[in-house]
Amino acid sequence: MRSDKEAWMRETGFVRHSDPDLVTWTTGPAVSAGGMGKNASVATKERITSLCGLWGQTDATSGETCAGADFRQAVYEVLYECVRSMRTVLKHKQEKTRQTNQQPQINGKAMRFDMIGQLPVEIIAWLRNVFDLEQQVVTSALTINCLFPVAPYVLGISWGGIPVGYHWRVTVNNFGPDTTGSATPWSHRCLVVLNEPREGALSRVWEKITATARLWRVVVILHERPGKKRLTRKRYMRHSKNDVTCTKLAIFPAGTIDVTCT
Repeated sequence: MRSDKEAWMRETGFVRHSDPDLVTWTTGPAVSAGGMGKNASVATKERITSLCGLWGQTDATSGETCAGADFRQAVYEVLYECVRSMRTVLKHKQEKTRQTNQQPQINGKAMRFDMIGQLPVEIIAWLRNVFDLEQQVVTSALTINCLFPVAPYVLGISWGGIPVGYHWRVTVNNFGPDTTGSATPWSHRCLVVLNEPREGALSRVWEKITATARLWRVVVILHERPGKKRLTRKRYMRHSKNDVTCTKLAIFPAGTIDVTCT
């Protein structure tokens, strides 16, 4: 097993970190390291492996898939977009709590990432098996996995950058404030793991969930927004309308599902 991991790191250009669960790699000069070290980045092996599984196009010149500078650069860009955006979200929350006279400006693109929830992969795999799910949607480079037969729908603009964007086997969804028009359904039985940071943050996502539920089974895991008041079952049922019905609803007390980040 160890030799396999070492061979994988040699082939992909990732380097063993002092922490055995981490790897490091360097990025090209075109993208700033953004305070993460001089053109250097760190990630878990599990995160890199998951992204490698979605790097599905074969390079036309080398014949390799998860190898070379293109893959390392693309991994850096999609991960850094998430980290940078969540830093903006945290900064916004900190400034808001200071109760300054001037309200902080909300970055719409950054705030999209705070709607993404996270579950341990064991629970995701159990949900996939029990409900016969085919795809996970509304996920990101930091929460993505390869547990489903259909490649995921993701958030972010870094997936489509040239010259590496055409390699990714993902589809990008946009739930920004400038999104207009009716919601189109996802094409498979899907899992949605969401975080509700504030009232109305998920309105566009609920529209897409409703459109999909008319055709396919949708399993929604929702982390409630912070607050002492627990929301009632009717609060979630009210998103159902017309011929769409929430057939099963389980509410778990806070802290009963262990969430881990990789």
